[in-house]
Amino acid sequence: MQVTILTPYTGQLFLIRRMLRQRPTVQDVRLCPIDNYQGEENDIVLLSVVRSCSSRELKPTIGFVKDENRICVALSRAKMGLYVVGNFRHLARNSDLWSKVVQRAKETDVLGDSLRLVCQNHPDEAQIEAKSAKDFDDKAPEGGCMRECGYRLRCGHVCERVCHSYDRHHVDYKCRKPCVKTLCVNGHQCFRLCHEPCGRCMQVIHSTIRYNSYKVRQ
Repeated sequence: MQVTILTPYTGQLFLIRRMLRQRPTVQDVRLCPIDNYQGEENDIVLLSVVRSCSSRELKPTIGFVKDENRICVALSRAKMGLYVVGNFRHLARNSDLWSKVVQRAKETDVLGDSLRLVCQNHPDEAQIEAKSAKDFDDKAPEGGCMRECGYRLRCGHVCERVCHSYDRHHVDYKCRKPCVKTLCVNGHQCFRLCHEPCGRCMQVIHSTIRYNSYKVRQ
């Protein structure tokens, strides 16, 4: 599935882009401002409308996200799933359209203070309630869940990493267990790691050579 992150604010766009660069596992996620996404769509859309009123503001506003055209574009770009992050109480107070959206979300029980994540490797067992960025690091450090991966590798060993969403078929994974191959007829085993090429047997053999002496007649 393809994922797009939408945001109405340029400053937030630059911040998210900088954060995405620090995480190689999400390099395929597309980041785009709402105004540039008209006519486009994607499987999963993550819409960030993070904006809260300051206590110093006499007349709190919601800026760009009050524009109904932007709201319609932002909320209609997902084919399979739409996740919206923001201060919905603040949005509903300052926009009739957002008020209707929030009310509908409450009626269908899709409004909450956390994001429920399901592990794609263990969908029937592992679910995570994420309320902050720390929850992702603590509960899904490799994009999966906290179970061991347990994938059976071609070498016969199993993957010892925590459940991960990337490289699911372990094409790039390098087994770190000791190699168990026999290198020669003497039964010497390889002393390298499993993913390293074995090479020739370099085991030193200690042996005693006996010589027979003969007395030559004169």
